[in-house]
Amino acid sequence: MAALAVWGKGIVLVGGLANYQIGVGGDASKPRTQFIVAQPFVFLQLGKGYYLRSAPIWYFDIEQPTYNVPFGLGAGKVIPTEKIVFNLFIEPQFAVALRGIGQPAVQIFAGLNMQFKLGKKKKKNAQAAHLVNQLRAEQSLRSQMQ
Repeated sequence: MAALAVWGKGIVLVGGLANYQIGVGGDASKPRTQFIVAQPFVFLQLGKGYYLRSAPIWYFDIEQPTYNVPFGLGAGKVIPTEKIVFNLFIEPQFAVALRGIGQPAVQIFAGLNMQFKLGKKKKKNAQAAHLVNQLRAEQSLRSQMQ
């Protein structure tokens, strides 16, 4: 089960994603899996493709009582090209609350996203020719009305 809430205005985007998972079936002699993962996020656009971000992933294992609640502050850059939009980011995260063996106190969340522009791009010459044809047709109609 998952839930998502998002709010944005101007240069700010705020929201959160929550996910509850439970294991079904499997070996009865092994412990059951049941956990909640939440990801609050805040993005602040700085202009020219740069932005600040905070999007830590909070993990709560209900069966073990193990948890990790980091806080992060990072930065990113969106780089549009003719065919691909690149989004690079890095966000150091520090645990403000943790319990359990193997839970990291410090982690680095980094990534590269790519969006591919699909479809045929209209040539600028074709768009200009279409505009010229529209203007000629409009002028012809006006001359006929006079």
